[in-house]
Amino acid sequence: MEYKLIPILKFRSNGMSLIEVLIVVVLLSLSFTFFLKGLDTARIVRTTSELRTIQAVILNSIQQQIRSRRFDENNSSPWSTKLGPDANSSILSFDGVNDQILLGDINALDNPSLMTISFWFNRTQDLPANSNHRISNIMFAKASDPENDNIEIGTDGGYVEIYLDSDNYNSDLNFDAGISNNTWYHLVLTYNKNDPYETRLYINGSNVKSWNTWGGNIRNAGSSPVTLGNTNHVETPFKGSIKEVALWSEALSLSEIMTIYNSEDSFNPNTSYEDYSSSSGLIGYWKINEGSGTIAQDASENNNPGTLLNGPVWSLSGIDENNIIQWDDIDDFDNYTVSSIPKHPTFSCSVAVKYVDPSSGFHTSVDNPTGYKSVIVKVLHPTISTMVDSMIISQGI
Repeated sequence: MEYKLIPILKFRSNGMSLIEVLIVVVLLSLSFTFFLKGLDTARIVRTTSELRTIQAVILNSIQQQIRSRRFDENNSSPWSTKLGPDANSSILSFDGVNDQILLGDINALDNPSLMTISFWFNRTQDLPANSNHRISNIMFAKASDPENDNIEIGTDGGYVEIYLDSDNYNSDLNFDAGISNNTWYHLVLTYNKNDPYETRLYINGSNVKSWNTWGGNIRNAGSSPVTLGNTNHVETPFKGSIKEVALWSEALSLSEIMTIYNSEDSFNPNTSYEDYSSSSGLIGYWKINEGSGTIAQDASENNNPGTLLNGPVWSLSGIDENNIIQWDDIDDFDNYTVSSIPKHPTFSCSVAVKYVDPSSGFHTSVDNPTGYKSVIVKVLHPTISTMVDSMIISQGI
């Protein structure tokens, strides 16, 4: 038997050998592998870049929230000795006999076509006395003996009572708002002569009643002073507490009023934010939380302090700052943590606030209050490194 060796590989003058084909295939495979790895690397870089951007936006948002608060719970030194949310705040109690706060003549309320009056109140006793305009338990008034009265706001039982003297009408009206003793309510009265319903009453963020009764401008009350807790002539005292009084030369919108109501004591009318955009029309803002003394400071830029008359009493109101909405100063953020950021649940954050010594270049933390605070913000994510930023904040000049 004759055996022949059959060549497995043959060369062709007009083609490629199998070896050459295999080499080409391997090279193409390697090229495709590197191409896929390049795509994957680009995807990782892009994803990391996107996460870093979100991380930076979150950090900036937290810092902006912190910067929007006051330097300290106190308006001037000595600064508070406790870092973190404050457990108590001060309220002022009116005795229902003759206590009041005198804000003086506020010219912007002498003949307004637009205005908003906002305050929180807690009536502890429903007193029967009436003003000469049939308003009881007066909480806000612009009235006096020698001059015309043009605004009175009070309650009677469950009713809110309002007296206005306008170009077109001079009378009192009321609305059953279900007012009870020993309950806090947020009341807002807006007036806009160009609105078909020129007068609107809001209780706890809701427009509970609108009137088209008065019309025209509110009449000029000359030098009649604005008072809280009573009028400046016929004794119609209020028994209870009033706080967070604010006045505007604008008629605030429903969304703005809801923002104020939801913000509670942390509301700052000097700065427009969220749906509130009327800071430029602010006439005055009295928090009435000083805790001592006979002055209610005006926290607006108009600096029109009120004078406490006849001895209203300061007391502690109990737990005040239970959440971030109620925080009103920077050190409330100390030990603030969020395990899952809303809309970005894979991110978390933490904040630390420390008093620092300026003589150390702001590098040394100290236990005693100073005029400088170091705020360290961290934003964390499980797949990228932590982003950290610090800022030194002073009480300003």
